[in-house]
Amino acid sequence: MSDLMSDTPTEFDPRYILNLIVWMTDTSALKASVSGGVHHRGWGMDRYLLRAIQNGISTNTVVTAKAAAGKKARSVKSPKMWPGPDEIHKTATTPKPKLSLADFARNLTRRRR
Repeated sequence: MSDLMSDTPTEFDPRYILNLIVWMTDTSALKASVSGGVHHRGWGMDRYLLRAIQNGISTNTVVTAKAAAGKKARSVKSPKMWPGPDEIHKTATTPKPKLSLADFARNLTRRRR
């Protein structure tokens, strides 16, 4: 692997480079970019499975609680599911500005006068 990082130009067998790419971990930056973006970094098969297990346990708990509650089943609230990388990325976007661009421009021209 140190040969790839050296300053001297060397030629590599394409099969060697392909093996490096194919055998990368599923949490690597390359796999994340192929999966949909940087927000997928660190989301390997183990994290997806843990998320599925946690969401399944939460759903099962709610179903059991509703069955035991009988007539008061509507009072049992559904749990929040663990978000995946796409849901986390949607909620982590930059906040919307309080002023629109047109309002900002109007306020800017008023202050100049």
